[in-house]
Order: sequence, then C-alpha cells, then structure tokens
Amino acid sequence: MAPRKIPARLDVLLAPKARKAVVLRRGPTHFVCTVGWDLSNDTFELGQWLKGRIHVAHCDLSPDGRYFLYYVMKAQTTPDDWHWTAISRTPFLKAIGRWKEWGGSPGGGLFLSQTSFWLSNLREVYSECSDLTHDPNEPEDDFGRDWRKVYFRRLLRDGWTVENRINQGTHYDTCTFVKPVNGHSLLKNTIDGFANIGFGRGACSGSYQLVNFVTGEVQLHPTWEWADVDGNRLLWAEGGKIFSADIETQGVGPAKMLHDFNDMTFQEIEAPY
Repeated sequence: MAPRKIPARLDVLLAPKARKAVVLRRGPTHFVCTVGWDLSNDTFELGQWLKGRIHVAHCDLSPDGRYFLYYVMKAQTTPDDWHWTAISRTPFLKAIGRWKEWGGSPGGGLFLSQTSFWLSNLREVYSECSDLTHDPNEPEDDFGRDWRKVYFRRLLRDGWTVENRINQGTHYDTCTFVKPVNGHSLLKNTIDGFANIGFGRGACSGSYQLVNFVTGEVQLHPTWEWADVDGNRLLWAEGGKIFSADIETQGVGPAKMLHDFNDMTFQEIEAPY
C-alpha cells in the first residue's frame, strides 16, 4: 500500500488591529516557511524557509502586523541550542531579537501593544530587540500553568470567548472557544487537552464547528486546520489551501479558494534587512 500523502499543513496568525496575517506552511517534515497575507486584497508574499519547527500556539503578530514573535524548536542539533524565541519583521524570519528558553518548557510570547511584548519562558538573552520593549510581567489569569497559555490568551485578546472548559484530571483542560460569525451563528474551536486531533495535525490544532443558535443546526468541519472571522467573511485552511466565504444573512455563502500552498518547495531567501 502506498503511503498516505499529507497535504501542506497550514496555520495562520491574524494581526489584531490590521488586515495583515502570516501563514505558517509546514512540510515536508522539519521544514516550515512564512508567507505574508494582505487581507485587503488577498495577496501573498513568500517570507523565508526554516529547517525546524515553528509552534504557532506560542507565536503572535504585533497589532499592525509589522512584527512576528515566534518560537522555534529543534532547528539546531547542538544540545544547548535547540529551541528559542525570536522577533522578526514580517513576513521574514531573520531575527531582530532572540532569547534562549528554560529546559524543555515552551517559549514564545505575546504583544502587549505595538511597542511592547511579553515572553513566556525567558532564560537568556542572545540579542535584544531594539525596536521594541520587553515587559517581564506575566498576565494574571488561570491559564498560567497550561503550556498553551500563549495561544489561549491570544484567542481571548482577539475576540474569542471561553464557552466551556473540561478538566481532564491534569491542567491540560479541553477548552472550547466561540466567536460570533453573524447575528445567528457562532464559530467554535475546541482544543483537546490530550491532542486527539488526527493524522498530520499540529499538537494544538482545534476542532471547528459552525453553529446556528437559532435553528440549532451544527456543521462539523474536522478537516479545517484553522478558521477565523474577517469582517463579513469566514476564513479557513484545509488541505493545504486557504478559503473564504461571504457571511450572508441566512448563513455562509459558497467557498472561494484564495491560495494553494501544496506545491511550494524549499528556497534560500535572504531577508531585505
């Protein structure tokens, strides 16, 4: 039997205050590239490739989409330098600030404003980011012990709310977040505490549903890797492609493919800074 082919895996980060985004395109194993996305005209700009893994659950974009804060793991083979956090200028990966992490604990962080950021697990400074200010004070909430705390805090900041939180016997709860789609529908994102998210999926992938709370209709979308709302349209990633659909009075309109990321291959690219 021929091995099952996995399409490119996609994750997306939307800028909180601008119609800008960064797409993380993974595949083959241990390779990832960044792609800038201008949501105002749905154009895409290739950033840079990396041999390693960028964990989107620990990443963030600055409010205007200008800076990318990301967490890299296993991009180096030396035991003392195999994971770190960095800040770059989107959509590129060349670091303008870089920090080492503690042991095996995940790093990453969040932008607190256009000029300041917080880091999840700072151990040692490789190079300071002169463009921005590091705020060492961790946000006060009950997500502090969860390894997904950066992701959950980012969802809450960006308009999602917690609908349900189920304790699994550890602090790795299953959490369901919801976001309004229109006057009668919700987008649901359930993150399984035990990462039961399927073949070829990331460790913090969500399980998405569209729920019409007027009619009670529930549409399951198990193949969506990412989904969110952009004004009057729904966006999602599936099968190595990004789609959109207009949000209409009675529901969601027909799907439109915006970009296919499947045929991309590694390229050596220098950042223009």
